[in-house]
Amino acid sequence: MKNNRGFTMVEMLTVVGIVVIIAAVALPYGSIFLAQSKLQETTLNVVDALRRTQSRSMSGMGGEPWGVHLASTDITLFRGAAYDSGDYENEVIDLPEISPINTISLNGGGDDVIFNRIIGDTSEWGTIVVDDANSDAQATITISEVGLIEYDYNL
Repeated sequence: MKNNRGFTMVEMLTVVGIVVIIAAVALPYGSIFLAQSKLQETTLNVVDALRRTQSRSMSGMGGEPWGVHLASTDITLFRGAAYDSGDYENEVIDLPEISPINTISLNGGGDDVIFNRIIGDTSEWGTIVVDDANSDAQATITISEVGLIEYDYNL
């Protein structure tokens, strides 16, 4: 009596077919998850930069106000009442290309948010919209006149 141990070719092909079907169904969800995580990463980087800058202004660090210069693919923390791209003390934070800042709508129409010393309020209040390049998902960051920084996702 012959005792066969192992799998037949039909069993192997069945298992491979099931794995391929599962992968085909799961792959789109994986790319959506990746895009949403990049959107969240960009949003949290911008919010963190705004809050750190506001904290530096409120603490009186350096004896001057602090601000954030916003661009589509990076943000720059700077010291002083105006952004100077050549200042060696600027702190540049690169943003993922898949989730750029799409819309900057600030009071006064600029790209800079400068927080006033001690109080932490700003005259450059408004909204910043971060988009996901591969879907309709976006995040809106809102800065109020009193310096409150909030964000909301539309995934």
